[in-house]
Amino acid sequence: MKKTISLILTVLLLASLLTGCGSTEPAAPETTAQPQTMSVDESGKWTGRGGCCKLEITDGEVFYSSMKRGEGNTVYSSGSSLMSRDGAAIGDVWVYAYAPAADGVWYGEWQGYDENGQYRSDSRLVKLGMDGTELAVYDIPDRVDEIYLGADGLLYVCDTIGDVAAVYTQEGERLGSIDISAARFDQYSLRLEQSGDGSIWLRTEQGGSGYVYPINSAALTLGTEYALPQNTQTLYTGNAEHPFLCATDEELSWWSPEGGTELILVWEECGISGGDDMRSIIPDGDGFICLYAGCLARISPASPDEVKPKVVLTMAAPWEESAADFNMQSDEYYIKVKDYSEGGEFDTATAYTRMLTDIAAGNSADLYLGLDLIDMGTDKFGSNGLLMDIYQLIDADPELSRDDFWLLKALERDGKLYRVMGEFAIDTYYGFTDTVGDRYGWTWDEYFAMQDALPDGAQMLGYRPADMFIRNSLSGYLRSNIDWANRTCSFDTPEFVRILSAARDGSNPNESAENMNTVGDVYQAMADGRLILSGTWMIMPETFAEAEKTFGRRISYIGWPTPDGGCGSFVVAPTRTYAISAQTKCPEGCWAFAKYILTQSGGWGMSMYKLALEAQLRELQGEHKNMWGETVGATMNAEQAEDFLELVRRIDTVSIPDGSSIYKIVTESMQPMLAGDKTPEETAKLIQSKLSIYLAEQG
Repeated sequence: MKKTISLILTVLLLASLLTGCGSTEPAAPETTAQPQTMSVDESGKWTGRGGCCKLEITDGEVFYSSMKRGEGNTVYSSGSSLMSRDGAAIGDVWVYAYAPAADGVWYGEWQGYDENGQYRSDSRLVKLGMDGTELAVYDIPDRVDEIYLGADGLLYVCDTIGDVAAVYTQEGERLGSIDISAARFDQYSLRLEQSGDGSIWLRTEQGGSGYVYPINSAALTLGTEYALPQNTQTLYTGNAEHPFLCATDEELSWWSPEGGTELILVWEECGISGGDDMRSIIPDGDGFICLYAGCLARISPASPDEVKPKVVLTMAAPWEESAADFNMQSDEYYIKVKDYSEGGEFDTATAYTRMLTDIAAGNSADLYLGLDLIDMGTDKFGSNGLLMDIYQLIDADPELSRDDFWLLKALERDGKLYRVMGEFAIDTYYGFTDTVGDRYGWTWDEYFAMQDALPDGAQMLGYRPADMFIRNSLSGYLRSNIDWANRTCSFDTPEFVRILSAARDGSNPNESAENMNTVGDVYQAMADGRLILSGTWMIMPETFAEAEKTFGRRISYIGWPTPDGGCGSFVVAPTRTYAISAQTKCPEGCWAFAKYILTQSGGWGMSMYKLALEAQLRELQGEHKNMWGETVGATMNAEQAEDFLELVRRIDTVSIPDGSSIYKIVTESMQPMLAGDKTPEETAKLIQSKLSIYLAEQG
């Protein structure tokens, strides 16, 4: 059940942000993140609470999502295929649940939906040989979310949606469902686990506590209930001496239901990221094989001189976050994530508020992730002196300069850079060049002039509810109509009144989106001249060229109109921005992390690092693999690639997030106007008054 923060606490938080945090000289924090070294003292003696272990990557070329060992055979999954250790594909199938056998692997294949689109609860049990040969296929009535092959030679499957666990023979005979009436469990919490002797156990959760029960396959009943150790995140199969491995965010231990826990190691002491970064741990000799950040790795005992001391830095985040990739490659620094959602126990909005509460109380981390999640927190805390100007760190770096990155100007506030991110996406609008012109932006006068000249049956936009229209408008309007340094704004203007009128007059989505319910409808309307602009999010460079390929006509990414006619395309409101505390005792370590984020390519969007993005564009101009791993031909030509980079060069604005305080003030003030109770002129005056108060409070 989600926890909540009382309204009183929220009010106190806002008050503290608007008063105490508003001073230019921040008060000394009650606690400041102190750099620490790993558990090796100056004499080289191990001082850790757990054992001294090292982690070595044994295969970083292939991405593994999971691996399982059974009957002496280990099978690996990349998500889209099953494979043997030598990388040979056993089967190119999307599977979540599989169980190795001595001569192959069993997996459950969900049937999906029937011909009427209804959910199906049945599956197929499939056995593949190690060469991919299909050895057995059985239709079964149970959905297979988990599957294990027990030491008794039976197959155990679990349907977590239906709260069912069942037992099958390897000939496909269903022996029956396990009687789980004696178990304590919340809906959807049933899991299966396998102990070191090959026995299968039922695992459940209820009210935040976990339990396991041995399964009696002959009687189809459960045995004695055992409570899991506190904070258990994952159970793994143990060995002959220890039934299970128990992993938490903090440590790894052996666990016996009857004998308790035996600590193996504390992740942080060994410089290893635990939690979700560590998966599929399998005992192997005197150590363990595991998946660490998608790489195959080995954990083994080490001497203290093999574990290099690292400086520990704390990164605050409003959700579960991984720093394993950085920790894995850094010999000097270790990022410890402070998750304010506490593993999802708090929803994102509450976690964000909890993080801001800590900042307001002076409890500083070294790094922050997600300050821009709901409001543009980096702007607020940066202007109040709580965040470091990252330009200082870039300028001091002997290897990099500001010119090595895209879009830093868009991320600035008053000439300072308080946030960075690894990837970006673009929020923009496009039209035919022979209709809207060969340009990257336009003024509101130009937009309204084109709208007024439209022939009957044509419209500027396909879908334009008032809140969307205003959000897009604010992104460009704030650029020249809010003076953050002097805390003033200009919203009571004829231009903004006209924007409000346009938002009101086109706010009926059913009317404005008529006959444009699909992408195909939009394309057809543009081709017919009934629609002038279409919006798009570019998360990959190929998107830039797709419209020209579709229409066979030159496209202009003119974007949204702005007061000054500047670039109307915006950086998508960034939630994954990183900021550095002005109070950190280790700015060089924080910069090492920020530099790593800035220079990595890949992820959900396009790289901020110029060399990486330019290399990707060159790749797209020839034969390459797409995001699904398929080999395809060129998806951009050289001219389109250069036009795309020119668009990126011109972007200097971040789109306003839906959770922004300014956005909320404007949209809430608009409601009487949309209901017909106020005029646009009255609404503009109301917005001017409210935003003036808001800005004054920020100083």
